[in-house]
Amino acid sequence: MRTSLRTFLAVLVLAVVSAGCFDVDDGFPSINGCKIKANTQCEDKDLSGEDLTQAQLLNGQMSGIDLSDANLTQAQLLNANFTGANLSGADLTQASIQNTVFDEADLRGATLTQVASNNTRFRDADLRGNDLSNIEFLNADFRDAQLASADLSGVSLQNADLTGADLTGADLSDADLLNADFTGAKLAGANLDGANTQNTIGLQAVTG
Repeated sequence: MRTSLRTFLAVLVLAVVSAGCFDVDDGFPSINGCKIKANTQCEDKDLSGEDLTQAQLLNGQMSGIDLSDANLTQAQLLNANFTGANLSGADLTQASIQNTVFDEADLRGATLTQVASNNTRFRDADLRGNDLSNIEFLNADFRDAQLASADLSGVSLQNADLTGADLTGADLSDADLLNADFTGAKLAGANLDGANTQNTIGLQAVTG
């Protein structure tokens, strides 16, 4: 009788847990209500200044999160959504940001050295004055992004969409701009010395 009761209770608990009726500690660390794991839901959480080195945040929903001055070195951020996030001063050195969304994010002063990037979105993101030199942003979407005075020297922007972006005073010297679209972009004072402008759109007025 006792064995049957215990079995029944065990099955009941398992059913309740499976149904998501209450949270069970899954062994992943939690910071200010944000589980540091793949597929996490951390919208509008405050993780400013936190050490998230090598954090596994694939497919994470991070819209509106505050990651200012956080350490995201070598973090796995593939397919994550950082729309409207504050990443000012954050360190993303060697982070994986393929297919990651940074739309409307504040990335001023963020370090993106040696990031792994492909199909990354920065629509209307703020990257003013950032050092983005020698980074590969293949197939990136920088539509309406704020890139004034940014250092983009030696950067690879092959197939990138920069329509409407503000590149006023940006340094694009020696950049690879193959097939990039600059339609409607602001390029006053931009430096394009040595840049590969083959098949670009919207640079005719600048390059002559």
